[in-house]
Amino acid sequence: MAKVLEIAKFYPPEYGGMETVVQSLSEGISKNHKVFVLAATRNKNLPEAENPHVNLCIERVYCPVLFFSQPIGFFWKRLYNLYKMCDVIHLHSPNPLLELMVCILHMFKPKKIIVTYHSPVVSQKWIQRLYFPIQKRVMKIAKSITFASKVLENLEFSKNCNDSHVIPFALSNYRFKEKKNSIDSFKKKEEYAIFVGRLVNYKGLPVLLHAWRNQTRNLKIIGSGPQLIALKRIVNQLDLNERVEFLGHVSESSKFNWIKGAEFLVLPSLTRAESFGISLLEAMSLGVPVISTELGTATSEINIHGLTGMVVPPNNVAELESAISELFSNKTELNEMGKAAKMQIQSHYQYEHMISRYLEILM
Repeated sequence: MAKVLEIAKFYPPEYGGMETVVQSLSEGISKNHKVFVLAATRNKNLPEAENPHVNLCIERVYCPVLFFSQPIGFFWKRLYNLYKMCDVIHLHSPNPLLELMVCILHMFKPKKIIVTYHSPVVSQKWIQRLYFPIQKRVMKIAKSITFASKVLENLEFSKNCNDSHVIPFALSNYRFKEKKNSIDSFKKKEEYAIFVGRLVNYKGLPVLLHAWRNQTRNLKIIGSGPQLIALKRIVNQLDLNERVEFLGHVSESSKFNWIKGAEFLVLPSLTRAESFGISLLEAMSLGVPVISTELGTATSEINIHGLTGMVVPPNNVAELESAISELFSNKTELNEMGKAAKMQIQSHYQYEHMISRYLEILM
């Protein structure tokens, strides 16, 4: 039984797509190997270490400060000890600070390094210039690099990789088992669409709110983040308080219920930072159609326009409003898209396939 170190920015209950993927991977790999997870946390109340089960250990470093989405904290000692102990280092990129530390450790004690590339860094040019040498070095020392889609694999820097694989992300099957709940009776009281994700700039929520001005149905927003106050201000300005509800961070079970009860999910992202779209998988796995934006990333591989939902140009209020109105007004189309969405996930985004592919690469 090998020892695998998963290095990520955050880990559940911290909220986000990368966090969900890392949890799904760690739980799946730990059925065959001993898995350690090193991640940051912004929550002082979370334990520094915990063992959800015998082969999975999560270690957290408290990081009250974020610098351009990078957690800043005292990682070195924890990383050094785990690095020495483990046989395989699995980096979830981008994570510049930890990637730099792994590069330094690798100079003195080489280990088998696997990189899973989640998304490009879409920020100020000077940040990209600082990060690029680190990223290039990581790609050079990595034994293998995995991408969630062909689109990401075709990025220019991937040509520096020794060995690359496309392995679509998938979510643990147990997350989608039917639960006893009152969602069906709740659904009869109101029709709503839903957004699930962090409340950050690239998610495009101001565009969604402006596209909601003429809607008579409700919008539920699940998630938290730095844009919350600004978004509530927009809701007040547009007089949407009766139709838009911020639900905050909810439990896994509650999220399941809210998504299951929605007419459709909307992911109005603006940039390639939305490289995959885990919330699309969550909705489509439950037979819920989706509206996403065309970003030149995996989102349009997951959501097929006119079949599993609608794909609209980013940052386009009129097009988004039109798609929302069409789905609300056409129940037959909505039902057919829901069936096709579930079939798309069952055919192309299977959890067992993802875990078996990663086990082959890690070992």
